[in-house]
Amino acid sequence: MIKPTQKIIIIAIIATGVQQVAMASEATPGLVNARKEIPPEIHKLCLDAKDYAGCVQAQILGAPKDDGKRRWERDDGDTVVFDPLSVKAIKINGKHGRYLEYRYVLRGVQAGTGGFSSPGVQMPSTATTNIVGSTAFTTITPGATVGAVSIPGRPGGAFSSSWRVEVDCLDYTANWDGDSESWRKLRTVNEEDKASSKEARKIMDEFCPQMEKLVKNAEGTEP
Repeated sequence: MIKPTQKIIIIAIIATGVQQVAMASEATPGLVNARKEIPPEIHKLCLDAKDYAGCVQAQILGAPKDDGKRRWERDDGDTVVFDPLSVKAIKINGKHGRYLEYRYVLRGVQAGTGGFSSPGVQMPSTATTNIVGSTAFTTITPGATVGAVSIPGRPGGAFSSSWRVEVDCLDYTANWDGDSESWRKLRTVNEEDKASSKEARKIMDEFCPQMEKLVKNAEGTEP
């Protein structure tokens, strides 16, 4: 028998356009609403996930909304979770006062990709003839295969990636760790620029003027 204090989350998917989260055990403290509609952005985020129910549960119950983090949705549907407390002054060449770093998490749903393979091209065979006495011996060597490619497919579903960004508050440039790009120039940001570049510019506009305070915080935590 289920005790009234137990939290039971039943996620029912009754067609494409009907998604609800039913929260049973209304007597349980903390469960204010017995039924809660799944927000469209969460449904979209979890639609292609292998564990739809688990994805929805994690999005709805995983992190409190009053945790001080900022969340927004990009035009492509991905969600950014930015923690203002991650903004820190960092030393370059042993000095503070010019560079900051910040971190954010990017969550979304990526489409699966099919694998690709190509057998390549076989080069022409070569023949070598040796004559011994009155007898000729010919050896044929098959040509090597060049250009063979095999790229595995990538499964689709929900993803979450963490990013660290270094910013130069003097030159107004930024560098994303691990993105294989060079420093981006952000003094002028246009509408067609990457969403991450436009977000970085706003973060720089907010926190670069706070450099003095951030440096004091950083130096106060150093040994």
